[in-house]
Amino acid sequence: MESMFEDDISILTQEALGPSEVWLDGPGDPSLGGDMCSASHFALITAYGDIKERLGGLERENATLRRRLKVYEIKYPLISDFGEEHGFSLYEIKDGSLLEVEKVSLQQRLNQFQHELQKNKEQEEQLGEMIQAYEKLCVEKSDLETELREMRALVETHLRQICGLEQQLRQQQGLRDAAFSNLSPRRARAVLAVHQLADGDGGLRHPQLPPLPAGFPCRVPG
Repeated sequence: MESMFEDDISILTQEALGPSEVWLDGPGDPSLGGDMCSASHFALITAYGDIKERLGGLERENATLRRRLKVYEIKYPLISDFGEEHGFSLYEIKDGSLLEVEKVSLQQRLNQFQHELQKNKEQEEQLGEMIQAYEKLCVEKSDLETELREMRALVETHLRQICGLEQQLRQQQGLRDAAFSNLSPRRARAVLAVHQLADGDGGLRHPQLPPLPAGFPCRVPG
């Protein structure tokens, strides 16, 4: 590595020049002062030292990269098969590894997103089925309420008819009893015989409707 920088810094001094060579801005030049010549000479020496130091650092970094590349060639023989002319470098290997890691990470995130999407879709379908079932129950409930109102109205109509018939029957029985009580015994027997013949049996029978169930109101609720 140092073979590239074996130039001695003395090339910038007056002694390194030939006997016929002189500094253009050297001390012998009457057009320039001594201080300016010294400053220019020192600046050149400093710049050359900085350049030499930077080149040495780059050479050391290059050697380090070559050693690391050799290690990668041992771990990954595919790299050495292509040879140096294909331009495989440490940075390309690193970029490829990073791309592979990023690809795997993106694939995992994509799989997770697809799984969550499928799960949300299933939940949405279940929610849709529940909504349809609820709407069906609401329709059935409405139909049952309508039928119940119709049946209640029909029952109330029948109750009013039954109560009216019972009231008429009681009135007729009261009138008949009053009529029999005002007749003489002979006439009462004659009327009773007529009724027996009309009824077709051997005794007086008053027509009656079947009794209502116990606790069944005769009055129709308002």
